[in-house]
Amino acid sequence: AAPPAPAATLFPAIKRTGRNLIHEPAKRDTLIYKRYVNFDRRSNPHYESDIHIVMTVSSAFTIDSTTHVIPPTVSRAARDVYRDYVARSTGHVTVPPESVAMYHKYVNFSL
Repeated sequence: AAPPAPAATLFPAIKRTGRNLIHEPAKRDTLIYKRYVNFDRRSNPHYESDIHIVMTVSSAFTIDSTTHVIPPTVSRAARDVYRDYVARSTGHVTVPPESVAMYHKYVNFSL
């Protein structure tokens, strides 16, 4: 029987000289990893964590609940745009006379 082939022959990548050396991750990366691992474990109701984490919900609204939400403020100009949009969908269209006159000039090739 032939002797076993050396590992460098079977795995040519071992002979490569320009390999990247693996280093320990940075402390920040390790903390992020631990945070997400702990988040995953906390999703299990039977998990007892040794780290106390307080998770808060941040919202653009001042009071949020399933029964009461204070809507954000909307400018008068934005309300007017919305009101005009709704009026057009119901057939209430008001076109300025200047626009009608310009349209007639365009149709009659007199621009």
